[in-house]
Amino acid sequence: MRKGAPGGVYITYDDGPDPQNTPALLEVLRKYDASATFFMVGCNMEEHPEIVRAVIAAGHRIGFHSYEHQSAKRTTLAHFRRDLSRARSLAEQFDYPLTLYRPPFGDLSPLSLVTLLVSGWKVVMWSRDCGDSHENLEQVKRNVSADSIEDGDILLFHDDYPEAVELLEAALHGFATAGLRCKHL
Repeated sequence: MRKGAPGGVYITYDDGPDPQNTPALLEVLRKYDASATFFMVGCNMEEHPEIVRAVIAAGHRIGFHSYEHQSAKRTTLAHFRRDLSRARSLAEQFDYPLTLYRPPFGDLSPLSLVTLLVSGWKVVMWSRDCGDSHENLEQVKRNVSADSIEDGDILLFHDDYPEAVELLEAALHGFATAGLRCKHL
């Protein structure tokens, strides 16, 4: 999936939970009555379970972003399957149905894709990369300005980006002014 359903835009965060930014992002999302989907790395979920629970309690959606942020193209199928097994354990630990998967770097091998689909995962990519992992803040803000967003866009952000909170505040302010509704997947 590279686009969401019409009638909104879809903010997604990769790589967290981040102990500093994720709680602050939750506050900004609450302020604007916006929803998001957080694609979390398994080892970070285990390290910060209280943040995982806060994201769930706030009504946002969680997806799995691998256990250690490894490319599925650069690991064995056996390792990839162990990764998915760890996701199932995390789902039990948090009593949360992990069904969304976003591959680190957008990398999937044909076998890893088939494994995901046969196992019941829904693979979620993005239609717009905000560029927060490689561009300066002002360019990133332009990348996600309301006039550049299309209905149904899935926006890729990272909650470990140093300016994540400032960026979200600016984006949501612009979206609210333009009448764009932020939903979770």
